[in-house]
Amino acid sequence: MELKRSVPEVAAIHDLSGYGRSALTVCIPVLSAMGVQVCPLPTAVLSTQTDGFDHYAMLDMADFMPKIAKHWEQLDISFDAIYSGFLGSSGQISFVDEFIHRFKRPGQIVLVDPVLGDGGIPYGPINGNHIKGMKHLIKHADIITPNVTEASMLLRRDIKKAFSVTEIKDWLYALAAAGPRYVMITSVPVEHEGSYAVCVYDKSEDIYMKFPFTLIPGTYPGTGDTFSSIVLGGILKGNSVPASVNKALKFLSATIELTNRAGTPYRNGLALEAMLPELWKDGSDEAYEKL
Repeated sequence: MELKRSVPEVAAIHDLSGYGRSALTVCIPVLSAMGVQVCPLPTAVLSTQTDGFDHYAMLDMADFMPKIAKHWEQLDISFDAIYSGFLGSSGQISFVDEFIHRFKRPGQIVLVDPVLGDGGIPYGPINGNHIKGMKHLIKHADIITPNVTEASMLLRRDIKKAFSVTEIKDWLYALAAAGPRYVMITSVPVEHEGSYAVCVYDKSEDIYMKFPFTLIPGTYPGTGDTFSSIVLGGILKGNSVPASVNKALKFLSATIELTNRAGTPYRNGLALEAMLPELWKDGSDEAYEKL
């Protein structure tokens, strides 16, 4: 995909937490470290992230989001990518749908991280209307990055303890049929291997890819946001999809290990500050296994 400028610009439609590392407090530093300008469009402002903190304060930005979009449109601002994450209501999903159509440009990348749940459980505000809206939104995406729980919710299929190659391909193909060129399902338990993988389907080339990794104990908020941000940043800077996925996995593995060693509480998220200088230091790596 051709870049419009030396510093790509991304409209990042995510929530903003005052404490904790997730959503915009992950997207902004990660993409900035990769040489990408982040233009935040907050869906909500919170005192802390919701995972691990009780009695947090939250301001829903649904009424203000259209005002930001209107001003950007008046300024004739364009974006190399549109990147959406947590959306607090089905109304916000409709807004993002409209935003994509209003700001769509040739060569632009639309990445939708369909934030719906994890560990087999939907997040608090997620309901049937929200899932229905997200199934419509991914039709307009070039890339989607659901975890296994979110993929199961979008497809209305049961989560498996372990997936065969045939089952992985079936899930990837079914999600790609909804519209996106690239489907990336994260944290897929792989049958007979006792391990996990990010599984990717490139619909245009009809290529299935598997990126194995070793699961490190500890579930940190913002891990998915970090993965999606690195993948998007890599592609925007001219790297291939396989190289970008590998970079995301290597970075996350090193960061989780460091965060574990430091004894950082899970609810505080990944210790990104110590690792960001290394983010793109060792170049690219396109290695993957064919499914």
